[in-house]
Amino acid sequence: MPLSDISGGGISLIAPTEIAAYFPEDSLFRQCRLEIPNDGVVQVNLRVRKSVEMSSINGLHSLRIGCEFVNFPASSQSFIERYIARIERERKAKDSGLMD
Repeated sequence: MPLSDISGGGISLIAPTEIAAYFPEDSLFRQCRLEIPNDGVVQVNLRVRKSVEMSSINGLHSLRIGCEFVNFPASSQSFIERYIARIERERKAKDSGLMD
């Protein structure tokens, strides 16, 4: 599933509404693969905290699934934090015109 948002505490995913029944609140998913672009893969345990149906401007519906990291090792958290810092640096560079 595509990643919508990421933080040090969890992620938000975008999914088709048809699979909402598979993601009830408080569900635990173990050893999920989180692929970080240009950096690699980290395995995480995810607990569903919230699931909301959303509509886009063009009328398409999707499911936004908010999950928290569970039993998150410090090494994995550092990996995620480095990725977030890199993305933030790239966004700032792009906003200031230093990067295409």
